[in-house]
Amino acid sequence: MTDFRAAAALAALLAMVCSPNSAAAQGWTLRSEAPIQRVDRRPADNRLNAAITPLNPSSHPKLHPRSKGSMAVGTVTGGYLVEPAELQIQGPHHRILEGVRHRNTRFTTDELKAQVMCAAKLVASTHAGHLLHLGNFSRRSGGDILWSVSHNSGLDADIAFLSRRPNGRIISPYHLYHYGRDLLATDSDEPMVFDVAANWTLVKGLLTCPHAKISKMFVARWLRKVMLDFARATKEPEKLRQQATKMLRQPRRAAAHNDHLHIRIECPRDDLSEGCLNAGRAPHSALSQSVDVRRRLPILRRTLRSQSAAKRKAAATLLGLYEDPLAMGPLQRLLDDPDAQVRMAAARALRWIAPSQLPAWLMSAIAT
Repeated sequence: MTDFRAAAALAALLAMVCSPNSAAAQGWTLRSEAPIQRVDRRPADNRLNAAITPLNPSSHPKLHPRSKGSMAVGTVTGGYLVEPAELQIQGPHHRILEGVRHRNTRFTTDELKAQVMCAAKLVASTHAGHLLHLGNFSRRSGGDILWSVSHNSGLDADIAFLSRRPNGRIISPYHLYHYGRDLLATDSDEPMVFDVAANWTLVKGLLTCPHAKISKMFVARWLRKVMLDFARATKEPEKLRQQATKMLRQPRRAAAHNDHLHIRIECPRDDLSEGCLNAGRAPHSALSQSVDVRRRLPILRRTLRSQSAAKRKAAATLLGLYEDPLAMGPLQRLLDDPDAQVRMAAARALRWIAPSQLPAWLMSAIAT
């Protein structure tokens, strides 16, 4: 059995290097009744306080003139997602894995969606017949998912490795499969071989497409090595290889990631001023310490005097979220605002900023 596995892996590797586009697309689907493994979550001690995070993240006010489309707020382990981009179940160059479709974790930021679709197009044009098979992104409003400690703010994505059968036929997997050091799947019913050439093209596309900046790419060490060796053997530009060498990493204190490529992008530029944090873990106070958020605070305080009740309410909500102590006076004056929703937003903001300074009756009224 060992000889068969080694021979199959060697034959598939030679076929990929010498003629990576020669295999015909057969649309062959591998299914397995094996349960999808659940990752035990590590305690997330940095998550946004439930009393501070808006109950409905999708209602995060948009006051910034450039606030259009999706918004990532907070960290990848304790944030949320506003007005997300939704990935189609199937597109021209991608497909959501059948085994994860029921989770409804196909929401993300506009930037990450565009980056993944761009990479998928490159893979399809370079390796005829290959589709990207996508796993978890985020829930519609972000927040926790059962299968990962991250993916909260729409900046993370899980992508199944591209694979073939030993005879070169392309595989359409049902869910994520693990690949051993011999590049063969260890938990599939039929032989599956890690397609080195196609997976390198995926990495190349993710690093070179212009829509987002990749910050992390998690993958098992032995899979990282064969992809980097392939890039060197095929004389990819040195700058690209150096970038891939830096980005591709096996995570510490976590699974080896030999069943999927986990990517993360940096906060989109406009989202920084909304409270998006590039740190994986950070206390809630980090929101107000962000340089981009601090630049907005004076503008938000001035907006509390707006003629528009909707803008006053939105500014009060954001000042509470960012815990701005300089907004205490203006917010207290809004407790007499003629608009009831503005008064409630001001009271909640005061509760978030300095709950000890509010009378007990007001705290009770806000809580109910």
